[in-house]
Amino acid sequence: MKSFSDMGDFSERNVLMLGMLILALLYCIYGLDCATSDVIVFYEISEKFLGGEIPYRDFSTGYPPLSLIFFMFPRLFTSDINTYAAIFAAVNTVMFFMTLYCLVKICSMRNINRTVVSVLFLLMVSLYYEAAIRKFDASVGLFVVLSIFLFLKRKYFWATTAAFAGAMIKIAPALLIPVFLIISIRCKECRKGVLASTALCAIIVLFAVTVLVIAGFDIGAITQFIESNSTRGFHQESTVAAVAMLIAKLGGPPFSMVESNYTYDVSAPLCDALVDIWTYVMIIAVILVLMILAYAVSKKGVGETGEEQLKMIVAGTLATMIVFLLFSKVFSTQFILWIYPLIVLFAGYRNRCGTIVVCVLSVAMVLLSTSYLGNHNVWILLVRDAILTLFMIESIYYTLRREELLSKFVSDFQVFCSALHR
Repeated sequence: MKSFSDMGDFSERNVLMLGMLILALLYCIYGLDCATSDVIVFYEISEKFLGGEIPYRDFSTGYPPLSLIFFMFPRLFTSDINTYAAIFAAVNTVMFFMTLYCLVKICSMRNINRTVVSVLFLLMVSLYYEAAIRKFDASVGLFVVLSIFLFLKRKYFWATTAAFAGAMIKIAPALLIPVFLIISIRCKECRKGVLASTALCAIIVLFAVTVLVIAGFDIGAITQFIESNSTRGFHQESTVAAVAMLIAKLGGPPFSMVESNYTYDVSAPLCDALVDIWTYVMIIAVILVLMILAYAVSKKGVGETGEEQLKMIVAGTLATMIVFLLFSKVFSTQFILWIYPLIVLFAGYRNRCGTIVVCVLSVAMVLLSTSYLGNHNVWILLVRDAILTLFMIESIYYTLRREELLSKFVSDFQVFCSALHR
């Protein structure tokens, strides 16, 4: 079946002009009155910093270090909370446009229909724009697609470094680093750059933490952005919480809401039984997906063309991030922004029928996610997670389906299980 790449396509300039127009219109509608929610918290953090308090020593932000750039930038221009919020929204809007720019460049490099990918991305952004500009999760999508773009440009060192920099804003882009390391198993050209960047970034982190501890900073405050998510209960939007709430609605043990970090966790017998071990379960789930990707790459490589390399990176990263989301204790609606670029690229390189299916399901996923914020219906969460699961299964399947690799994987897995049984 023909792909959308066989259809007519707008030029890069026209696609980017369309994106700029739509994002500017959205900003004019929603971006000038958004001094609510997390923006107030970010403003208060900037006030503490300007008041002489030192983050990670005098107070904890709950976010990685480079996130302070986003909190402080609007404060450099104004002390008014409403103007601060408008500038913060403008920064998010620019990040959406930069993400679109990278997507368009990737499509041009790999013969993917720019119009289909761009329209889907802009549609998904538009559906969640009003809430997204009050967060800074757009940075995750930007650094993910920027890292992929640099990797395809054969700037392997900078691609890995960009993923690390994104992780210092919000941790999710760090999932790209093991994917790049796995790709380097059979891609000798990228091995040196990926390994060099990974080693350098690890040394920088260890050095910085050592210096901060010696200077009297609280190591717990430095790592709180990790501990705050791993030690808390199950957020109301997490998959485990949704299952617990469904059990209660079907006549099982009741649940209650517990306020935590400006939102709510779910307390129920299922959640209480799993809360202490679930972080380890999530880590194991992520490692298993990475092992499947490593198996596929070690057996068949990443192909001889850049197009095949792109598909493996997108499929592997999408599967890894979705598993991370589904198994995480904390799953806020804004986290779906992390996978927007991956989903639209995943849609772009499929055949026409597959592209239509991915487009419909991705838009449905965004609508379901935003709908839950309005009525908190547990069925909405479960359908959303079912769609994400379909994306995860399909992306894993893609990494294994080439040249009978899937059947070989099943055979090798059976041998492995037999060996464990003995």
